[in-house]
Amino acid sequence: ALPSDYRPAPDNRQAATLTLPDLSFVPGETFEVAVQAGEAASWLGLQFALQFDRKAVEITQVIPGVLQGLDEAAWSLDRPGLLHFSWFNAVPQVVMRDENLFRLRIRARDAGRLKDVLSFSTERLKPEAYDHGNHSSGLQLHYTAQDFNGGASILLTPQPNPTTAVTQFPLRLAAAESAILAI
Repeated sequence: ALPSDYRPAPDNRQAATLTLPDLSFVPGETFEVAVQAGEAASWLGLQFALQFDRKAVEITQVIPGVLQGLDEAAWSLDRPGLLHFSWFNAVPQVVMRDENLFRLRIRARDAGRLKDVLSFSTERLKPEAYDHGNHSSGLQLHYTAQDFNGGASILLTPQPNPTTAVTQFPLRLAAAESAILAI
């Protein structure tokens, strides 16, 4: 039995932050999103469930970044619209702010913005980071305004594709400018 005046110490640790770019996307586009540490930290592990709007996007792959030992066993798409992610390391790993922890490969089914279609789910798995002292802290997502694609203009996948009729080639320009597409 616990003494009647026993109270656990309050958890004053701030939630760790994972940052993602606040990208816009168009139907048919496949793109990669870097998930980065919001601040420098020393972690033994991360766990979370990321829910996504299946009408708008599909997460097709998690691509390893700087997290040591991250492989396909660390993530699963076992429920529609939900990515489970669990990474642990035997030795604490120092991660620096803005390092790519991993990337998400996403296929857009509809037009939208990333921050409107991806969020943590707390239904079955609490989003947490584990530090070198074996303490846990909550995780939060933060979407950052982006100069998309590092300021590069990109030509996206033609829509519809494949087709034997007319198709459209979406083009994203890094700045307001004229463009000519010659085929």
